[in-house]
Amino acid sequence: MLNANYNDYEEFQQARSFVLVDWITLILSVSLICFGAYLYKQSNSQTLLLRNLNPIAKISQLEFDSNRKIPGTLNWIETNQGDILYQGDQILTDDRSTVLVSFDSGPELIIGPQTLIKIDLFRDNFNINIIKGSIEVKQKAKSIKKVLLSNNENEKIEIKEGSRIETSPFGLMTNQQIPKQNSTFNVIDSPTIGKIINPSTDKDIPIEFKSPQSGTIYVYNSNGVEVGQYKVQQQQSLSLPMFEPGRYFTQIKNSEGREIGKTSFTVTSYESPSINQLSSKSEYYKGEKIELSWKGREDIIYKLRIKTPTQTVIRQVRGNHYSYPLEEKGEHSFEVAIVSNNHVYKSAKQLVNVNLVAGLVIPENQLFQNVKKTENAQFTVKNHLNSDPVVFEVSPNPEFTQIIKKESSPIGKKEIAMEKPGIYYARARTESAKPIVSSVAKIVVSGPVARVAKDYQKNQIISDDKKKVLLSWNKVEGADRSILQVSETADFKELLINKETDLNKELVEIPKLGKYFWRLSPKTDSPQYLTKTAPIALEAVLPKPLTIPKIIPRQIIYYRDIKGTASYVIKFNPYPFAKKYWIEVFADKELQKLVFKKSFDNTEAYWVSNRSGLYYYKVKIEDKWGRMSQYSDVGELIFPISPLVK
Repeated sequence: MLNANYNDYEEFQQARSFVLVDWITLILSVSLICFGAYLYKQSNSQTLLLRNLNPIAKISQLEFDSNRKIPGTLNWIETNQGDILYQGDQILTDDRSTVLVSFDSGPELIIGPQTLIKIDLFRDNFNINIIKGSIEVKQKAKSIKKVLLSNNENEKIEIKEGSRIETSPFGLMTNQQIPKQNSTFNVIDSPTIGKIINPSTDKDIPIEFKSPQSGTIYVYNSNGVEVGQYKVQQQQSLSLPMFEPGRYFTQIKNSEGREIGKTSFTVTSYESPSINQLSSKSEYYKGEKIELSWKGREDIIYKLRIKTPTQTVIRQVRGNHYSYPLEEKGEHSFEVAIVSNNHVYKSAKQLVNVNLVAGLVIPENQLFQNVKKTENAQFTVKNHLNSDPVVFEVSPNPEFTQIIKKESSPIGKKEIAMEKPGIYYARARTESAKPIVSSVAKIVVSGPVARVAKDYQKNQIISDDKKKVLLSWNKVEGADRSILQVSETADFKELLINKETDLNKELVEIPKLGKYFWRLSPKTDSPQYLTKTAPIALEAVLPKPLTIPKIIPRQIIYYRDIKGTASYVIKFNPYPFAKKYWIEVFADKELQKLVFKKSFDNTEAYWVSNRSGLYYYKVKIEDKWGRMSQYSDVGELIFPISPLVK
């Protein structure tokens, strides 16, 4: 029984401990959930919190980015002009921003770059705890509240209108004397603190040294690390070199090492350069320079990135302008940037769509010239890019691998004598380091040998069934051969015949009847082809359709022995291109009684008959292309009563 009770009690205690653990776990879970909800509410729903706070100031003006933090929240939120500020708000500015805060019935406060402050309202006075950076107080005319500078020891010092306060490695620095009382405040009077330096426009950092002693200026960054030492003479204005963006503090010591002054300055970050608007034109002469300019100092080295259709060009440019010669057509983009502290401040892209035209222009009517031997080719070239002298070059090939003439002209006009027949190419160019080259002109020089051949047979009637035409011409004096070209079109883009011949005629087979064009190019062994003749039209046609043949109205036919056969001969008038003569003979005048019908290859018909009397006949002709004429009028055939021999 005791054992049983003992076991029951042990199980009870064990069960009790399990329940207790469950309750503790549940309580902790609920607490964590509630605390997480509270944090979420505090960090993301400031509206409910602000509803329970009284506004004490507002942001009247804002340059660049800054942030604020509300008491009890975890997040920093972006500030905007017109934002209401509450008790315990903190404001943080970046390296370029400034914020103007207007207090209700109080002064205005300018918060400088890289500054963190906390504001409070205490007994109708505004407390400013400056954690880092700088502030400046601007007192309003009817301000009834004071501005107190507080520290972490909850001590406060009243700061007056126009006061500028800045933190430094040496303590707080101010441009006005502030009653220090007996406190832990370490406030240093420095009338020239807080100068803002913009490296995008300022070349150096001016320092006014009014001490009657010579000394050394020590420059420290915001971490208190020395970054430079500069000797200074008494009553001297000194310009320090430009530093990277950040806050800097100076300590001035005399030759004995005793401190005689302090000051500070802030170098803002660079502004992204902005390329001035480029010209809206699209046509540029090859080699023409596009002028780029941007806002910035002339002593800074900028990186210029130029992207063309075929390459990307990077240039290191000192100053705020650059001239880029255009050498290819297509879209070009331009970007300019400053690199500082491993950060790139770059401009927006400027795009230009370039259509290149020649900078040296030969007029269109001079791009092809046909001159005779010993005559001059005339050129007038216009230089659109500069006033450099122009050189004219002549070559036998369009690649100008061989220059046979080179003549200069300071005014861009030139007459070039051409001594030998042939085809030549001419261009103009400047003799500058990067020459500008014009388009290429073609010169055809002809001599006496290039006179147009005479007495062309311009039209041809097809004389056989193979559709061949005979082209004939007179030989050209001085030309030992010719190039014959035949085409169906006057522009000779597609050639049926393109052959060299030393004859003065050519039998040419054509694919069909119709109109053709042909021309000659007399040729010699020197230099190249001579002037071609103008296209000559050739009409390849059949003869006109056959007319009604005329016959002998009355024939007395006679007997003739044709290879031992007694025949009578009927004669016809001959016709060109006749292939056959068809004859029909009738016994009556009404042509109802046909007694003979036959075709003959020549102008005589043979009729084997011995009947005498009067007969009637008619004839038609078939030509070599199968065309048939109509029958002739009816004629009479008279057979003699007895056979007669002529």
